[in-house]
Amino acid sequence: MTMTPPEMFTTYSNGKLLLSGEYLVLKGAWALAIPLRFGQSLQVSNQNGSPSIHWKSISNGHKWVRANFSSPGLDILETDNPSLANQIRNILLEAKNLQPTFLRMPQELRVETSLNFPHDWGIGSGSSFLVNIARWAGCDPFELNQRIFSGSGYDIAAASSDHPILYRLNNSVPVWKTVTFNPSYIGQLWLVYRNKKQNTLQSIRNFEKMPVPGNAIHAISAISLQMTQAPTLDEFMTLMDIHEHQMAEILQTDTLHQALFPDFRGSIKSLGAWGGDFFLAASKENEGYVPGYFNTKGYETYFQMNDMILI
Repeated sequence: MTMTPPEMFTTYSNGKLLLSGEYLVLKGAWALAIPLRFGQSLQVSNQNGSPSIHWKSISNGHKWVRANFSSPGLDILETDNPSLANQIRNILLEAKNLQPTFLRMPQELRVETSLNFPHDWGIGSGSSFLVNIARWAGCDPFELNQRIFSGSGYDIAAASSDHPILYRLNNSVPVWKTVTFNPSYIGQLWLVYRNKKQNTLQSIRNFEKMPVPGNAIHAISAISLQMTQAPTLDEFMTLMDIHEHQMAEILQTDTLHQALFPDFRGSIKSLGAWGGDFFLAASKENEGYVPGYFNTKGYETYFQMNDMILI
């Protein structure tokens, strides 16, 4: 007798980086977002046993969380990471609220999610997960994002794109378009990990209390567009510096260059939520200068941009 293989659902979403427009994208500025070669997969298989959902999440080849949920109630029956299991449960429940047919019937499922990067890098472990769940549930990922994470949603758009995008909110409605970003000097742009993950939600809450000059949104929008078109490294570095100083004034803090790397020969720009995750470094020095400099400072995780982004 031939056994019918279990029904399968599989999907994959990209990680992301925000090269420009951080924070002000929440106010309607155009932001330049880049999908990454890193991302997250989701695989679901139907089993023929007692109703329950057997969940396993993997981060960079290592077990992240295991959990068993009741079906269809989604109560946590067993887990080795209660905090993360509860986050997963909340996302599944919100997906059910948006799509009532999702996980409605008692069934046995095996679910595995797998990140191909460490989850503490801050490059989209949450957004790629959320987009995968929305696809599985058949609901709108932007609505699901607003219920779970808030934020601008640029990371949701980037998770589904295989090309760089310009993204903005128009009266709270996401708008984006694909753009070309593959400058001749891309090998002189480096992405360096700050060795700590920033709490994006808390950063957003802090930003919302700060006054924003009326011309700042227009200025940052212009930089986002100009970054896709800058013909030389000099011009791109100038845009990095202007953007960094403008945001430092708004956030009432020193630039990353001033605070930590005053002797770096080049330009440094914070990315995403300031204070953690990756930052952008550019220099006209020889190719070994940037990795050599940051190695001596204790920053050992870095990539040439063209090795990390989808272009």
